[in-house]
Amino acid sequence: MRDWKKPIATLLFNFVCFVVLLFLPMGIFPLLILSLVCVLLRRYFKRPRNPCHTDAILCGANVATLKDLQEELDMFPTQLEREPLTWRYDRLRIVTSNAQKLTSDLASLGEKLQALVTWGDQRATTVFLLFCGVGFLVTIIVPARALIFIWITYYLRHPRLWEIEPFVLMNFISRMPSKQAYML
Repeated sequence: MRDWKKPIATLLFNFVCFVVLLFLPMGIFPLLILSLVCVLLRRYFKRPRNPCHTDAILCGANVATLKDLQEELDMFPTQLEREPLTWRYDRLRIVTSNAQKLTSDLASLGEKLQALVTWGDQRATTVFLLFCGVGFLVTIIVPARALIFIWITYYLRHPRLWEIEPFVLMNFISRMPSKQAYML
């Protein structure tokens, strides 16, 4: 829906959501659930008939090399020479270093969010507090229907109107110092 592959269906759905939001605000969640059910029923008839694990392109079996097959069929006391073993362990090191980097990024994000609510960073928490105060005032003054409509309209805008810049909240959080920065 966000890619605008079917613009008429997208505009029709937006119109129906807008009408339901205006005239029957309590019916917006049932409408979303009904639309999800309709999409799932429509996709039910287009589902793949064979299991996905037998698709050679999907599982990558068509690009498997002889070394990959040899590694998969190797017994516990290995029968391989030195070169395939070093190749296997190098690949394993790459996978584990990527997993470790992802874990450290998530831990850093958690530390930044914790510092945001515990006044670990005075300026960032002040900005966050002001933002929450303004958000509270906006949600009291502006009706929920209008906020939901603005959010849906912004999220489903045409791809030509998208910005290249990163999301403001993620940019704000990524610029906050983590505990690693305090240790240095």
